[in-house]
Amino acid sequence: MNDLRLQTWRQWRNAAIYAPGDDEEVILSKTVWGGIAVSSLVLGLIAGMVYACMHFMFLVYLMAVFCGFFLVSLLLFLRVRAHTEWFFISTEVFKILFSFVAVVFTGGILNSGGFVFLGMAGIFFALVFPRPEQVRFLLLLYLGTVSLEAILQPWLRPVVQFSAGQNLVLFVLYFMVSLLSLYFFVRIYVRERVRFRQVEAEKLRALDHARSQFFSNISHEFRTPLTVILGMADQIREAPSRHVAEKAVLIRRNGKKLLRLVGQLLDLSRLEAGALSVHYVQSDVVLELKYLLESFHSLAEAKNIRLHFSSASEEIWMDFDPEKLEHLVGNLLDNAIKYTPAGGEVRLELERLPSSPPPLEPGPCLLIRARDTGIGIPPQHWERIFDRYYQVGEWPTEGAGIGLAMAREYA
Repeated sequence: MNDLRLQTWRQWRNAAIYAPGDDEEVILSKTVWGGIAVSSLVLGLIAGMVYACMHFMFLVYLMAVFCGFFLVSLLLFLRVRAHTEWFFISTEVFKILFSFVAVVFTGGILNSGGFVFLGMAGIFFALVFPRPEQVRFLLLLYLGTVSLEAILQPWLRPVVQFSAGQNLVLFVLYFMVSLLSLYFFVRIYVRERVRFRQVEAEKLRALDHARSQFFSNISHEFRTPLTVILGMADQIREAPSRHVAEKAVLIRRNGKKLLRLVGQLLDLSRLEAGALSVHYVQSDVVLELKYLLESFHSLAEAKNIRLHFSSASEEIWMDFDPEKLEHLVGNLLDNAIKYTPAGGEVRLELERLPSSPPPLEPGPCLLIRARDTGIGIPPQHWERIFDRYYQVGEWPTEGAGIGLAMAREYA
């Protein structure tokens, strides 16, 4: 039940704050900042009601400004879902300056009813900032305001005068709330960071195992066509006049398979190095994909698989890299044919969408689907099926585990 609630909470949280390109670290930073902002807003409302009951209307107006700032910040953040660092810095600077103003109008640090702790909380919250070294100036700003408050103390005349009892109670309450908030948010941050490290360690172990499996699979992928080629070469050498054309076809087919596999490995290496360039041309993508599907007919006929193409538009002109598109869709079709039983069907569908689905950036997009009547992918493998070297089950004769990973990289 707790796991289900936690999963539901994370889904709701991601729906509210996720932006394309966010990783777990960014999501955590957004969550912590959002929690700080919401708690500041709630505590500000509570403080405003307390001051209203004590008939300190000046402080009520002051807390209204405080709550208004955090409400506007939250609404802006939920709209843009980015620039968490700037939201964090702006809110903590506001807290420090607000604390300074409140201390001045209440007659100094010792008469402030604990307002001085409001600015100090921002310093401690900076510890959970993604790059703490960038917010060191917050400490200097807070120390500067406190020093200025101490220097101005002899000349300060309180606009709001707390009694000794009120000042003591408010002082203790502000201190306790600041301390509890600090403990709560730092605890969440540390716990989530530990969880991330555990998840990353598990991914590294799985990747190491997948690499070992990959080298085993890739050895088999090379061995099979090489064995065929060498066998055909031996037969031609022993009887040059018999079935030369037939053997040449087999040699060429297996040679092309090897060449395609080597090309995939080279592209994967370039992708990892970030050196794979994209060369756009403007052309009809519908016609391009029709030609691509035609090139798989011989492979499909060998298994008696029927290929179908459908597009909602007769032609779609756009900028794309033909080579990368061929690799991307070719990997999908190759997998579809490979894992579809004899007599099955493979469909390539094309559709132009006016707006891309989340989590992609908004705007028109091209939707390409490869459907088949094959064995399918079990749901428990969906999250990792595009990871490099990952394979579903132990299929040593069915690929190297890099095709779908490359398709995602190209996309």
